Amino acid sequence: MPADLTSALWAPFSPSDSVRIREHPDTPAAYVSWRELLPIMNRRYATAVGNQLRWSYAAASRPIAASPETFRNWLGVDDDDIIDGILLGLANTTVLDFLDGTLPFLINMVEIQNPSEKISWSREFLKRARPATPLWPETLLIELTQSCNFACIMCSCRTDGYVPEKTMPLPAFGELIRQFAPHVRSLRLNGYGESTLIPGLNQYLDCLGEFGFAGQKEIITNLSGPIGIYERMIRERFAMIVSWDATTAPLQQAIRKGSDFSQQRATLLKLGSLVQSAPEQLVLLCTVQELNLQEIPKMVDFAAEHGSGLILFNMVKEPDGSPWMDLRFNEITSLFVAAQKRAGEYGIEIRIPDHLGNRPLTIPGTRRTSSNGCDRPWKELLIRYDLEAQPCNMFHPWSYGLLQLGDWQIDMASRIRSVWTGASAATYRSHVNKSPRHPYCENCYWMR
Repeated sequence: MPADLTSALWAPFSPSDSVRIREHPDTPAAYVSWRELLPIMNRRYATAVGNQLRWSYAAASRPIAASPETFRNWLGVDDDDIIDGILLGLANTTVLDFLDGTLPFLINMVEIQNPSEKISWSREFLKRARPATPLWPETLLIELTQSCNFACIMCSCRTDGYVPEKTMPLPAFGELIRQFAPHVRSLRLNGYGESTLIPGLNQYLDCLGEFGFAGQKEIITNLSGPIGIYERMIRERFAMIVSWDATTAPLQQAIRKGSDFSQQRATLLKLGSLVQSAPEQLVLLCTVQELNLQEIPKMVDFAAEHGSGLILFNMVKEPDGSPWMDLRFNEITSLFVAAQKRAGEYGIEIRIPDHLGNRPLTIPGTRRTSSNGCDRPWKELLIRYDLEAQPCNMFHPWSYGLLQLGDWQIDMASRIRSVWTGASAATYRSHVNKSPRHPYCENCYWMR
């Protein structure tokens, strides 16, 4: 039965299986076997491939073009034109282009369950369209670690603290900054975890100065890190985006399990005292859910008390579509109106999305969200801790590709260019605003 990847999965495959493709990256993908690719994949990719091959050594040893049923099962469509299009394309696709195009696309199809949507996305991929794309994104988002010391009720990242193997190596981070520093306007350090858990975080911050990054800097944090790190980032003009969902200890600690309200509040007060001349540098990010609805206007008072000049209200996204938002729509609207009134009295900026679930929120002052048209794939790039590239700040699961292919030594500049402009990225840009939209994009709350 398919299981998630463990470190033992790469056995019986090893880097030696990939020697041929590393020495001859122009080899047509049709003649390459899956076993040659498995050692250079990350955990997510290798797990997906292993599941499709049913963990069969014999299946992994077959040439990719000899796997029509694997593609049929993987795509989940009974459409000969699509399967033939994929297979025919392998003869004209180098193995490197396969790794940067067809393979990420196949990985992405795992996330789409609806057969008609699979067909729509597959046809888009086979068009090989290349929408006009800027040379570089405007914003770079880097997930330094997928480690967290909290167990928030709306989040599945629960590692019970720092996990070194789920942390981006310092040299990789430095190389990313060296490549992107001359080109991007802003950098955000955030991820599916807490960056301040990294013992050597100061060394990562040193890279920004070493490689001349002069743009806007942001970090999202649960505020459990060392005060010295936060003080340094305030001095270096980071926008401190603090995840904070309640104004009382019982509720905050019920939502963000593992948090220490008193300790983190003391840190917040200290940071507030350091940004008095620019309170918008200290941001509260409140994830609104049914449990903390009544906190919406209270968060404005809390922000004023602690020196924060900006609150971002982000609505939770839940598997069932959050039907409570529709049932309590008028109540939620009135709470946001009350929050706006208090914010005006304090001179605090608050940002509210333009919809609640499927219903538009038409009160004055809402912010347009990507639910009504998205430009992020042209302007943002998220790089995960294992150097997988993805579209946006909202942690969309669509994969553009892998910037690091195992121990294959390819210069980072060419990897960035291949992945940013590759077939998987192009397919996403071509389809992102078409119907049917990707299920993850439905009711997106990213605010402009």
